[in-house]
Amino acid sequence: MEILEAKYEIITPMFMSGSDTAIAELRAPSFKGVLRYWYRAIMLAEFQILAKVKQSEQKLFGSTDTGQAKFLLRLSTGKNIKVEKKGKTWRDQGSAYLGYGVINWDKKSKSIKTSREYIKPGGHFTVTLYLKPNIDDDEKVNLQKALKAVSLFGGLGARSRRGFGSVNLVSLKYNDIEQWKQPNNVEELKEQMQECLNIEKIKELKELLPYSAFSNHSKVIICRLDASNNNPFKLLDEVGKEMIRFRSYGRKKKNREYTLVFNEKAEQNFKDDHDLVWQAVSGKRIDKHPRRVIFGLPHNYRFSNNAVVPIQPQNYERRGSPLYIRIHKVQSEYVVVFIVLPAEFLPEGERIKIKVKNGTKDPVPLATNDFSVLHQFLNRRKFNSRLEVL
Repeated sequence: MEILEAKYEIITPMFMSGSDTAIAELRAPSFKGVLRYWYRAIMLAEFQILAKVKQSEQKLFGSTDTGQAKFLLRLSTGKNIKVEKKGKTWRDQGSAYLGYGVINWDKKSKSIKTSREYIKPGGHFTVTLYLKPNIDDDEKVNLQKALKAVSLFGGLGARSRRGFGSVNLVSLKYNDIEQWKQPNNVEELKEQMQECLNIEKIKELKELLPYSAFSNHSKVIICRLDASNNNPFKLLDEVGKEMIRFRSYGRKKKNREYTLVFNEKAEQNFKDDHDLVWQAVSGKRIDKHPRRVIFGLPHNYRFSNNAVVPIQPQNYERRGSPLYIRIHKVQSEYVVVFIVLPAEFLPEGERIKIKVKNGTKDPVPLATNDFSVLHQFLNRRKFNSRLEVL
C-alpha cells in the first residue's frame, strides 16, 4: 500500500476538541474535515467548474453516493503534545480579541481567561494517509497539495480563522521520499504558496463564487511586523490590537475622550455603524446593516449603558469570516499571512436581523457583497512591510 506521511508543528494555541469541548485533543476526523475544506478551496482553479470539484472531492474523500474514501487517515502524536487547562489568565488583549469565544472576560476574577483547554504550541503530530489501489496519479498530487494548503493557508480548531491553531508543515513524504522543503525565507514561502495555488488558473475565475475558494477576487499577503518577528504570541497579539484599532468605537473616559482597552485614542473608523445600531436600540427604524458584518456573523455591539445588540443572519446561525489570519514560521522568524476569500456572503434573499431589548427589528436586506472593508484593514500602515502572493 502506498503511503503519504505529513508531519506538522503547532505554532499557535490550538483549541481543538471532540464532542466534549471541555477536553482538548487532536482528532483524525477533525483533520480530515479541514483537509477536505482546503481541497475544495484550491481545486476549483484546477477544475474551473463547481460540479467537477464536487465530483472529484466525493470520489477522493468519500460520500454516500461514491462510497468510501480512496485513503485511510491516521493521526498520531508524540509525547511533546502538551495541554493547558481551561481558566488560564490571558494577559494579551489583542490576541484575546481574536480568540473571543474561547478567551473571555471572567466576571468572578475580573480578568481575561481561557474558557476551554488548548493544545500548547511547539508540539508535533503526524498524519498518515494509506492510499487505496483505486486512487489515480492526479488524485495523489491533489491530495499532496491539500496537505500543503492546511499549513500554508489554514489552521485547526476553534478560532483558526483568527490565527489560532496555525501549523507548519515540517515534512511530507510519499513512500518515504521527501516531497517538501521548508522555506528558508519569505520569498520561498511566497513561491510555495503560488505553486500550491496555480495562480494563472485562479485568474480565470472572475465570477463571485458560491463558496469560499481561491479566485480572481482572492488576496494573499505575507507581512513582517519587526517588533514581533521572533515571538508568535506577540505577533498574534499585535495583529489583534491592529484589528481593535480599526474596528472599535472605544469607551468614553471622564475627559470625554473615547479610548481603546489598551488606552489608545479610538480612531472610530465605523462611527456610522455605531450610530446605526444605536438608532435601533433607541427604537428607531433602520433600513440597512452595519458595514462591519463583512468580518463575519454573528457580530455583537456593546454600549456604555450595558446594552448588548447581537447581529446575525435571519435564518442561519453564523457566516464565517472571509478573512483568514495565520502565523507562519520561516526558519527562526515568524510572519503573519492574511488570506481573503470573497464568496457570496449569504444565500440570495437572506436578510440580517438586529436584536434589541424590546424585540427583533424587522430584518434588513443584505447589501451588495462589498469586501472593501477587509481590504481597508489590510492596507493599514502597520502592514506596509508585505509581500503580495495573490
